[in-house]
Amino acid sequence: MRFTVLIVLYLTSLNLFSQHYKIEGVVAGAAGKDALLIKYVNGDQQVVDTAKTDGAGYFVFELPQDANPGIYDIFIPPDNMFEVVFNDENIRFVANGSTKNDNIKFIESEENKIYYDYVYRKKNNEYKINLLKPLLKDYPKDDPFYKELSAYYNKLIYQLDSLVKVDEEKYPGFLAVKYIKSDLPVYPPAEKAGKDEKEWLKAHYLDNVDFSDESLINTPFLSAKVLGYLQLYQSKGMGFKEVQEAMKPAIDTLLEKATLNGEVYGWLMKYLVDGFESVNFDDLLVYLADEKASDNICEDETRKEVSEKLEMAKRLQVGAPAPGFKAKDINGKIIDLYKIDADTTVLVFWASWCPHCVKEALPVLKDLYDNNKGKFEVVAVSVDENSENAREAVKKYKYNWITIAEGKGWDGKIPLEYGVNGTPTFFVLDRNKKIIAKPKSIDELKDFLGY
Repeated sequence: MRFTVLIVLYLTSLNLFSQHYKIEGVVAGAAGKDALLIKYVNGDQQVVDTAKTDGAGYFVFELPQDANPGIYDIFIPPDNMFEVVFNDENIRFVANGSTKNDNIKFIESEENKIYYDYVYRKKNNEYKINLLKPLLKDYPKDDPFYKELSAYYNKLIYQLDSLVKVDEEKYPGFLAVKYIKSDLPVYPPAEKAGKDEKEWLKAHYLDNVDFSDESLINTPFLSAKVLGYLQLYQSKGMGFKEVQEAMKPAIDTLLEKATLNGEVYGWLMKYLVDGFESVNFDDLLVYLADEKASDNICEDETRKEVSEKLEMAKRLQVGAPAPGFKAKDINGKIIDLYKIDADTTVLVFWASWCPHCVKEALPVLKDLYDNNKGKFEVVAVSVDENSENAREAVKKYKYNWITIAEGKGWDGKIPLEYGVNGTPTFFVLDRNKKIIAKPKSIDELKDFLGY
């Protein structure tokens, strides 16, 4: 008898430890396709499971008991994409369309019933608001119809705002309610639509974002709000530097709000730095470095990564001395960057496997170099992992400039020193080897050189 009881207890404990959650769906028109389950982790997306749909478009994913709550995307290529809120419950739904704005019925999951009720109500009101906004801007304000128009417009906004208040009272503690509040669109009242709209939005755009809540990192909502807020500080006709200068107050506001939570602050800093780096907003990277913004990051690894990127941006900013190097070129000659006798030196990072380099950018640079002998020098640093590939490309395309091929890919000493993560990458140096330009394309390089 005692043995039987022990076996029952053992099997029961196994069942408890093996408990998992299911996400099941039937998607019309998606029979026999691969389905991917994607979760948001610190603002990034990771595939966590795959499944095959059957003849009816049915699929099932299984999540372990300790799976992180948050927003998960279900992607069935090429067109089907759905968001679901996972919070320690099974999810079952039927979808007749291809996106979250299409008709989806949740059979199981209280979180998603709440969230999708909001999605559909938001969609309806946003459609009407966006139709009315142009009329409000152009309609004479002393016309009686304007009063009716503005009253209806404000009512639609009030209805949207009320969604959150009602759901907070009706469903306290639900994750979906947090997400609804963070996602809630912000619209200016009718009297602010038009001329005063942007300033009003700058003051209120982040009203519903709880920067103390680190659970928002595992959703698309926080990054969407940050990006939308930064865009408010940009205007048509602004130049590259003007945009960056205009965004500095927005950055200050975001960082100040994010100090409420160390995890959120660390995520925000990494999000900003990675984003600015990807679009070559070097002035903003230098701004963050000068403000020592990375010092407030709590997590050691993130602080180290962000700090290194900011210091790199500061070290490589226009006006700074270019990092010196001595290296053998492909002919075995020692090249000392600071001993190159040229009024202008173009430093270009390239690779033989980069089609944009060998088919577009470098042919243009070659024509400029060959037709303007002595006016500038080119030092081409290959990021090929096999230096022989670089030599063959030089011979094939008849590059007559200085070529250095360390044969270590991105991990070569020179690419690392210059923070290179894409090809082609250009630096223009003056006679004293000070960085005077960092063109983002061959066309920008041509313009800077005056050709």
